Amino acid sequence: LKDSSGTGRTLDAGRAFPSLPGAACSLGMDVEHTAKKQRNRGKLYSLTEESTWEDRGTGFVSIVGQADSRRLLFQDEQNGKILHDRKLWPSETYQLQGEGDKQTIIVWEDPESQQDWALSFQDLADIANIWETIRQEKRLLPLPTLENLADLARALTCVPPSQREALANECISEGFLDGLRDAFHTAEDLEDEELLSSLWRIAKGLFLLSNQRLAERYLQQDVYEDILGMLEYDDGLPLDKRIAHRKVHSVQVHFNQAVVFEDSDVLDRIHLVYRLQYVKDIVLPRLMDDATFATMTQMVHSNLAVVLDHLQKNSQMIETLFAQIRQGDLQSLLFLQDACRLARQVPPSQRQALWDKMLSHGLFDVLAPFLRDGSAAAAASPSPSPGTDGGSRQARLGALLRPRHLAVEILLLSAQSDATPLRHRLALSGGVDGGGGEGGEG
Repeated sequence: LKDSSGTGRTLDAGRAFPSLPGAACSLGMDVEHTAKKQRNRGKLYSLTEESTWEDRGTGFVSIVGQADSRRLLFQDEQNGKILHDRKLWPSETYQLQGEGDKQTIIVWEDPESQQDWALSFQDLADIANIWETIRQEKRLLPLPTLENLADLARALTCVPPSQREALANECISEGFLDGLRDAFHTAEDLEDEELLSSLWRIAKGLFLLSNQRLAERYLQQDVYEDILGMLEYDDGLPLDKRIAHRKVHSVQVHFNQAVVFEDSDVLDRIHLVYRLQYVKDIVLPRLMDDATFATMTQMVHSNLAVVLDHLQKNSQMIETLFAQIRQGDLQSLLFLQDACRLARQVPPSQRQALWDKMLSHGLFDVLAPFLRDGSAAAAASPSPSPGTDGGSRQARLGALLRPRHLAVEILLLSAQSDATPLRHRLALSGGVDGGGGEGGEG
């Protein structure tokens, strides 16, 4: 963490204060959540003459007043005492610090007293609320209301590249997102086509800003259904050509876990990858320019890289997956095929690491039963118990898929990455399934 006085001093706040759980910054709050949590709870720090941060207390931050009379208050959570009450300076006085999308610290130097201050928040929503309030004087966009949707839609159409970052930072705020969703719910209740058309143009414009943090936030679990709902009202398509995106996701799309992802962040990224691809390939393909398409593709690749890296580093997960395939589970074989296909989209070094890990766990032996003749492949897949849901799903998969084709595609993908292991296996055994040469191993 650096101070904001312009002296260039770097402060080792991590030595003085415990790390903030779940956040990528070292100046943190070691505080507990209360049963009835107030908004904007944080810790106040001041910089001493020894260039260390002094804890001034835990409490609640608020900005009161209007226009030039606005003030920043910090009130102790125990006794209500005002610990800080100063004029709110111009927004450029304040700096947001942290790493990536977990910026949970606001620092500033008081222009009158030359004192450095810092506020550290535990919740991202709280810092977003305060930061948005600080920056209100310089907002490029108003917060969404029914009355200004048409103006917002025009403002988000054909945005110059130089303004995209600033607009994305405003649109990612919780105040903007909440206002947009409230307006959408009301417009749908009113069945107002003009308002819904403006909301479609706004939602489209948000993705065309080509900002990864913004796109990912708008496709997270808590909001993506509303965003997909806005994208249903494409005024460039006749009513009978519009796609009911929410119905597609709620009725036609089913998420099945062939293996369990216990890491919630990785699981969230799997869902996010699907939604990003859906928006890129189904919702907006005719509207994206080359730059936006490249940005959306990069978003998919970066999240895929995290998921596949998790798989590559989790030997137990690979062992479980392979054991299920050996028992003839076609859902697991499909998952393996998907993972191998998606691996083509990550950097070569990461892709090869995944293949090396799967080969070390006996990939070719796992696929061998599916490469034999029909009777052998059928024997490798035990018959499901009558009347079970798993059995009916297995039967449906078996009718739709040809397991041998899945296994062959995985082998081809392996050879495209590095043909040496497959060539070596064929030379030793006369075939992957071990049945094509003398002395071959199964």
